[in-house]
Amino acid sequence: MDKAGLRPVDVVIIGSPHVRACSGCNAGRTMEEMAQALGRRLTAQFGSLVKYRYIDAAGDDLEDFPNIAAGLDAKQMALPVALVNGRTVMPGMFSPTMVIYHVKQELRRQHSRRTDSKLQ
Repeated sequence: MDKAGLRPVDVVIIGSPHVRACSGCNAGRTMEEMAQALGRRLTAQFGSLVKYRYIDAAGDDLEDFPNIAAGLDAKQMALPVALVNGRTVMPGMFSPTMVIYHVKQELRRQHSRRTDSKLQ
């Protein structure tokens, strides 16, 4: 796939630095640690085609996502929450594989739209 002209895919993980990603794993990594590892993996795999950030659900940055904050407050949504271009991906479950899948889908959509517009 020709990467020229593709916009970066926005990936946001909202989690807690104090909660284990796997609740049954006492020695497991925290949501923040898992999210940081995903950020490194996304950068290695996609480079500048991904804009990634981690947000602590207890921090002020959550104000940037009022719908997510409301869902968490009302207990209608569980941490962690992954967003890919603003769309929620599997809330309450941390799946790097699914996040990467959705990033690839977004890039394919962009590439397809760009190719289709050149044909017209």
